[in-house]
Amino acid sequence: MTNTNTNSTTVETNISKFYDLTHINEGYINRIRQVKPVKGKPFFACTLRSADLSIDVIVVGAKAVKAMELLKPHFDKGAVIKAKWVASDISLSDFIYEKDMGDHQKGDKGFMAKGRLLDIVNVSVNGNVFEELPVNDTREIGTFGFGYLNNIKSFFTGAMTCSIAALRGEYNQHLGVKPESTRFSCDVAEHLVGDVKHLQDFSEKDAAIIGRFKIAELKKSEFVYSKDMGNNKVGDKGAVFIGAFTEIKTVFVDGVRISLLSHSVASNAAEPAQQENMNQAAETQQAQAEQA
Repeated sequence: MTNTNTNSTTVETNISKFYDLTHINEGYINRIRQVKPVKGKPFFACTLRSADLSIDVIVVGAKAVKAMELLKPHFDKGAVIKAKWVASDISLSDFIYEKDMGDHQKGDKGFMAKGRLLDIVNVSVNGNVFEELPVNDTREIGTFGFGYLNNIKSFFTGAMTCSIAALRGEYNQHLGVKPESTRFSCDVAEHLVGDVKHLQDFSEKDAAIIGRFKIAELKKSEFVYSKDMGNNKVGDKGAVFIGAFTEIKTVFVDGVRISLLSHSVASNAAEPAQQENMNQAAETQQAQAEQA
């Protein structure tokens, strides 16, 4: 639905844009380590573990690199480190277990979440505030991005689900292609049902729906394919991020921006209030003039 002609003759004139899939969460910082590749400069990596999800990240943000330099000596001494983090470009990567581990046997296929670490704030070490790094950060927790809404479904109970293909990495605005995307399977929050039903009408006509979204309570879910799909065969193992779809805005349908129902309702509700405020201001000014 989102593929377009990728004529190689236009490649040299492309202008690329970077869409940043951002995941803000809080929890434990584990496995702080410095990786020394055969080629290239050493870099930091660590594991971010929230209540619902673990993400292996490479540290790329300048603020995060400085944080790792400060925190690694404490981690090496066995300290418990908790923090709020800003990660980007999260995705799922498959691997093969090299030994028996829990319910998994050697040779089984597994999946891990990975990404890039941009910043760490609100850090505590062994329960004490780590004042060498920023504290009192108020950025909202959630997964934020820009991507395609697909597979919008309604149920007789009134519930809805959808999938989201979130853009991450470089996006070629001339060719309209994205080299990578991260997929989410979401339950639609109750307050968004009206908007998503509105978009479902477009989806059933095979329109391309794209917008900014927020997903809460992100988790990783593994499954077994029940039918052949792409390069995957029946019985193959797969994985997907799941969560609660809680916000959508800046929506485009086949490249044309549209208004959502909730936005229209909010706008209409605001107009009487604005008029009332104007009337009150006029009355106040008149009273002041009479007193003068």
